[in-house]
Amino acid sequence: MPKPILAATIDPLASFLESRRGDRWPVPLVATAVDVDTAGGIVVVATRRVFRNDEARSIEAVLTFPVPVHATLFDLEARIGKRLLIASARRRDEAREAYEVAVTAGRTAVLHEEVLRGLHMLSVGPLAPGAEIAVTARWVSTLAFVGGEAQLRIPMTAGQIYGRTPLPETDDLVTGCGPAIAELVVRSDRPVTLAGGTLVDGRARVSTDAPIDLAMSAVAPHAVAGITAEGRTIAMTVSPTARPAADALDLAILVDRSGSMDSRENGVEEQSKHQAAVAALAQLAPKLNPPDRVDLWEFDTSVGHVGEARATEVGTATLRDQLRGLVGRLGEPRGGTEIGAALSHVIAQTAARDLLVVTDGLSHALDVQALAGRGKRISVLLVGEDSLEASVGHLAALTGGDLVVASGSDMAASLDAALGGLRLPFAATEAGDDGRRLQATRRGAEIVVSETDEPLPSAAHPIARAAGALAAALRLPLLSAGQVAALAESEGIVTHLTSLVLVDEAAEAVEGLPALRKVALPTARTADRTVVSAMSNAGRFGSFAGPGAGGHDRARLKRLRHPTRSRKLRAFIDLDPAGPPSSSALLPPSELAAMSPAGEIRVLAARIDWGGVSDRLVRGDLSGLPAETAKALLRLAARDSIVAAANRLGLDPLLVAIGCVARGVADSDRTAARVAGFIFGGIEPGTLAQALSGLSGGHRSVPSTA
Repeated sequence: MPKPILAATIDPLASFLESRRGDRWPVPLVATAVDVDTAGGIVVVATRRVFRNDEARSIEAVLTFPVPVHATLFDLEARIGKRLLIASARRRDEAREAYEVAVTAGRTAVLHEEVLRGLHMLSVGPLAPGAEIAVTARWVSTLAFVGGEAQLRIPMTAGQIYGRTPLPETDDLVTGCGPAIAELVVRSDRPVTLAGGTLVDGRARVSTDAPIDLAMSAVAPHAVAGITAEGRTIAMTVSPTARPAADALDLAILVDRSGSMDSRENGVEEQSKHQAAVAALAQLAPKLNPPDRVDLWEFDTSVGHVGEARATEVGTATLRDQLRGLVGRLGEPRGGTEIGAALSHVIAQTAARDLLVVTDGLSHALDVQALAGRGKRISVLLVGEDSLEASVGHLAALTGGDLVVASGSDMAASLDAALGGLRLPFAATEAGDDGRRLQATRRGAEIVVSETDEPLPSAAHPIARAAGALAAALRLPLLSAGQVAALAESEGIVTHLTSLVLVDEAAEAVEGLPALRKVALPTARTADRTVVSAMSNAGRFGSFAGPGAGGHDRARLKRLRHPTRSRKLRAFIDLDPAGPPSSSALLPPSELAAMSPAGEIRVLAARIDWGGVSDRLVRGDLSGLPAETAKALLRLAARDSIVAAANRLGLDPLLVAIGCVARGVADSDRTAARVAGFIFGGIEPGTLAQALSGLSGGHRSVPSTA
C-alpha cells in the first residue's frame, strides 16, 4: 500500500513568505578573473569564475553568457580544493547525459555548452553547502583589424533582447544584477591600451557591466607555431587583409532604428547608438566613388525604404550629396527589432548584391538558416557596448559577410572597415589540395594555416595549443556534420554538436536534487534604467533579478503605456510580440478541479518554479510552493486515478502527482525532468507507462506565469 498523503506538507506561513521573498538567495558567482594572451594576431582569453554555495542546501549554478561568434572554446578545467579536474569533449547529448547522471547521483560536475552560436552556457552542480569551485574556460580567436590597429572585444553582458527566445527558460541569457569587479591580466608582444581604463604592468580592475575593449598596433605579421590534439605541428599567420583594386559598392544598408538603439552607445558619452550610427553614415559620403550604388533602408517593428544614391552623368558630387540627403531622412528610434522580417523584405526588394546591417544585434526575431539561403552576402556593423553578436554574427559568417564590432569612439573607422570588406570579392575558406594548407578571412584579418615539419612547440605554451584548436575550427565549415563532430571531439572544442564536461568522481556525493540558481549577468551600464526595470527578463529567478525586476513584464509594460512616460520607454512598448500569458495557467481553483487529470497536470506544470523547489518536491514537501498551487497538487493526489497509479507503483500518491506534473513539462524544463526521473527513475519503463496511462500531461510545454 502506498503511504498516505500528508496534509502537513503545506505550511501556510512558509508558502506566503516563499512567495514574497525577492532577493532571497545569495549569488553563487563570487569572483571573476580574465587573462588575455596575444601573439602574432592570435588571442587566448581565459575566464576564471569562482562559484560558492552560501546556502544551507545544495545548489546548481547556471550561467548563460555571450562570447565572440568567431571564438573557439577549447579548454575547461575546475579546481576543487587542491584537485584540478580537466574536461573532455563529447557529443552534445552524451555530455548532457553524463552531467545529468552526475547531478542526480550527487556528484559535482561542470558542463560547458553552446546554446546558440555566440551564446554559451556553464552549468556547475551540485554544490554542497559551503562548497567552492573555480572553473576556468579558455577560448581562442584572431584579433580584428580596424583603421590601422588590432582590436579585441570581450563581451561581459548584453542588453535586453527583443523577441521570443528559442531557448528554454533555464538556458536563456538573463540580465539584471548589479556590476562586479573582474581582475584583468594582459600579456602581449606589443603595447596594449584598455578603453576607459589603464593597464599597469598589464593589469587592471574592470567592471563587469561593460565589455573589455583592447587595442594595439597592427605590427608586421609573423608565423605562430601551434600543435593539434593529435600532435601535428602547424604554422599560423594572421595579418590585415590585403586591399587589391577594389570593386564598386553594390550595397543595401539597413539601419536599425528600434527602441534599443536609443540607449547610449558607450558608458562615457551621452550619444545614443542610433546617433553614432547616423553620424558615421554621414561621414561615408566623401568616400563614395562614381561606380558605387547605395540603397538605404531603416527598420524597427516595420521596414521602410529611405532611398537610393547612385552616380549620374553629373558625377561623384551628386552621388555624395544624394547620400547625405538620405542619411538626413533617417527617423528617430522607436518600436521593436524585427530584423528578420526587415532583412527578408529588403532581400526581396533590392537589386543590391550585398547587404550591410547597422544594429546592436539585440533581437531573437530572425531565422538565421533561412536568411542565409537567400543568396546575399550580409555583413554587420555591431553598435553599442551592450550589443550581441550571437544571431547576426552567425548570419554574417554563414553568408560570407563580415562582422565588425564598433568598439571605442571611432564609429566611422568601423564603418569604413565594414565597407572595405564589401568592396572585396567574396572569399570562402579554402583548403589546399593536399589538405596541409588553409586560408580564411574574417574581421579584417587574413589567416593562413599550414602544416609544418618543424620541431613541436611546447603544448604548455598558452598560444601553441590554442592555435591548433583554432586551426581545427577554421576547417569545420569544409566538413560534413559527422566529420565536424568527430574533429571537434578529438580537438576538445565546443560547437553546436559537442560540449565539454567533467565529473568529480572522487568527492563525497551530495544527497537530493540541487536547487537551480540561474546567475544573471549585470545590467549594461548604458541601459535606460526605467526600461530595464520594465523589461527585466530575470523575474522567474527572483534572487538574481535586479532591483525592480518582476515576473509579469508584459503587464508592467501595458501599465507604462502613458503619454507622460519618457520617449525611450515608449520606444520599447511594442518590444515583446509574444502576447499575454496563457489564461489556462490562471484558472481559479473551481475550474481547475473540474478539469480532467491530464488537463490539470498541464496547468499545474506551468505554475511551478521547478528549479527553485525541486529538492523539496522529490521529498513530497510543498512548502516552497504558493498555497493555491500546493492545494491543487493535494487535490490532484487525491483523485482516484492518481491513487490507483500509486498503488500499482508502490509510491505515495502525492509523489505520483508531482511526478506526473513534472513529466508534463519535462521536454522543455530540465529541472522538471530531473524531478520526474528522481521519482520514477527506478521503475521499469513499460510498468511506468501502463500505470500512468491516461494521466500524461502530454509532454508539452505550457506558458509559465511563475
